[in-house]
Amino acid sequence: MPHNHFIGDPSWTQAPTSVDCRGCGEKIEKGDAVFFYPRTGSSFCSNCGQEEATRFHLEADAEYAVTGPEEYEPDDSDDRDYGPENEDEIYDDQLEDEDA
Repeated sequence: MPHNHFIGDPSWTQAPTSVDCRGCGEKIEKGDAVFFYPRTGSSFCSNCGQEEATRFHLEADAEYAVTGPEEYEPDDSDDRDYGPENEDEIYDDQLEDEDA
């Protein structure tokens, strides 16, 4: 089943340096295949990575089945401040600061 892909999603890559596998603790040499989580920096060797990749894709597929292909948009209950509504307001604020 397809699922949404996000920047922080884990993926297979090559280890840029020697690291320890987060799953089994074995040494992963530079250049070896790893399943890498960019947000946490966790690396899994090829054996542990197979299990991690399967688990991740099952969870991502289940999420996609519920949310669909739509992009996330904050709803009205999201009370975080995202700043000015448009770039003109940002630019006007910068001009006022320069004039002061």
